[in-house]
Amino acid sequence: MFFCGLNHFLPKATFVPGMATLTMATLLMELLRYRKGFGWMNQTLHFVLGSSLRKHEMDGKFTGSFYYFLGVTTTAALYSKTCATLGILQLAIADPTASYFGRRTRHVYWSRIGNGLGGLGR
Repeated sequence: MFFCGLNHFLPKATFVPGMATLTMATLLMELLRYRKGFGWMNQTLHFVLGSSLRKHEMDGKFTGSFYYFLGVTTTAALYSKTCATLGILQLAIADPTASYFGRRTRHVYWSRIGNGLGGLGR
């Protein structure tokens, strides 16, 4: 919701470069945190985010924040202010909601189609 508000109230010429900087800083952090000599960065990330990190994020995959920032930056750069604000709002609401329900129902088998649809899928 924070970035949605920033996108809505800040001019595009200010918001997009700021988000691009934040996205690149996050990418740099992701690339460096498992390199030799940068273990402190990974330990700090684990300390600050703790249980909100998924297993694959702790094992060396990119955290969701990079993809979120990339999505916000791309949306703000490519679309008009109104469309981008609504898109960022949708991302801010739907992404954590999907994560929450995905974690709560991970043991449920959802597919009712068997081997996929027309040979596609499982």
